[in-house]
Amino acid sequence: MIKKSFIALLFYCNDSKGLIGGKKMNIITALFQLENILAVVDILLILKLFFSLHMIIGWKVTGIFLLVYYLMDVFMIWCWGENAFTEWVHFGMTCVTLAGITLYNSCSNGWKNLLLTIPATLVYVEFDVCVELLMEVAELTKIYEKVGEEAGRVLLYGTEDIILLAILCYLAYKGKKKEQHMQLTMGEGIFLTVFCLFSPIITETLKYLEQKIEVNGFSVCWVVFVLAVNGAVIYGIFFRKCAKYYQQLAEQQQRQFGETYNYFQEYKNVNEETARFRHDWKNHMLVLQSMFQSGEYEAAVSYFSKLSERKEVGSRKVITGNEMVDIVLAAKEDVLQREGILVECQGNLSILGNMDSVDVCVLFSNLIDNAVESCIQCEGNRYLRIIVTENPNYFMICMENFMAEECKEKSTLYVTTKEDKGNHGLGLGNVWKVIEKYHGRIELEGKNYCFTVSMVFPKESMGVH
Repeated sequence: MIKKSFIALLFYCNDSKGLIGGKKMNIITALFQLENILAVVDILLILKLFFSLHMIIGWKVTGIFLLVYYLMDVFMIWCWGENAFTEWVHFGMTCVTLAGITLYNSCSNGWKNLLLTIPATLVYVEFDVCVELLMEVAELTKIYEKVGEEAGRVLLYGTEDIILLAILCYLAYKGKKKEQHMQLTMGEGIFLTVFCLFSPIITETLKYLEQKIEVNGFSVCWVVFVLAVNGAVIYGIFFRKCAKYYQQLAEQQQRQFGETYNYFQEYKNVNEETARFRHDWKNHMLVLQSMFQSGEYEAAVSYFSKLSERKEVGSRKVITGNEMVDIVLAAKEDVLQREGILVECQGNLSILGNMDSVDVCVLFSNLIDNAVESCIQCEGNRYLRIIVTENPNYFMICMENFMAEECKEKSTLYVTTKEDKGNHGLGLGNVWKVIEKYHGRIELEGKNYCFTVSMVFPKESMGVH
């Protein structure tokens, strides 16, 4: 019913799908109303995945919204049956429910997200149109003859929404795991919206022509054409996203390698300078001894002052207990000092001694980068705190930093603050891989303007007993 309502309002203004005509509530009709719940969830996921990065769906409250929506829907049909009036009342209830859920789950830009529900709905409707065409080609609508029209609609269109929900959940899982944002750029979003707006109109026009033109094979040809165009659009957008993702991944890895290389290069130069200084130290002492013996005290003091002003290197202070983490912090020392970010470590990271150094670098360089990015958005109170705790079987590493805005809900927060949001934010995907490699767990929480990353590792995965 929800599909018919959206299509009727946006495109057709006819009864192309749905149970209408004043039929009263029965078990099959009640089941059919559950399809509307799935449809709203599908639209929310489309909005979150492809059109918005400022939305964190709290499923408990969202579930309450959907339950109230379903009960009102069933009550309305039970009282008045299904007819043109209840059809449009249902559409209004759907819009209000979708708007309420969207505004509640928006971390910021709630009204912008509300407007984006329109293209998200168009994408949902376009998926519905394609599935209808596939069902016609496969002659699945013959199921109506076996189980009845009402039961057939429940089965076919319920299955359709479940399949779409499974696809969206899979994309959300892969996107979170790889930190591959699927948000469309402005150009992609406009193109997809226009395409989804006119595609159903073109499809209906072709259906009309099919009825007027009696040519063998015409129906198959235009259906294949429409499906091919949809497939080409999906492939084109997917290809662009993959290309940008791997490009950003390569740039990030190159940057991380460059930071590590620059640190070791500087460390090498520092050690060479230290070695030269130590080599000359004996001669410096002899010169000072000679000056003191000859009574040239002022010259000796001046000579000693010049020696004291020389840059002393190789005195890097280990503050975490893990050399690779110290290297990462040293590589970012300039930006930490420039932005006034205080780094504090409580505990000892020597427990990571058996973790591969590359994994340590990936883990902490990405998390520290994210923390620095978050701190830069704040005014004052900039800090990065690393806390290490353990028990007999596990150890936990927490990284805390101040954030500019308080997020409403505990969740996995993958929102980058960079302007080009669709092409940034690959780091946590690499962090996720490292966590999985060592059988650990990670949890991200934003609360009271403090962002916390908590990582728990079993000691046996690190060879610690």
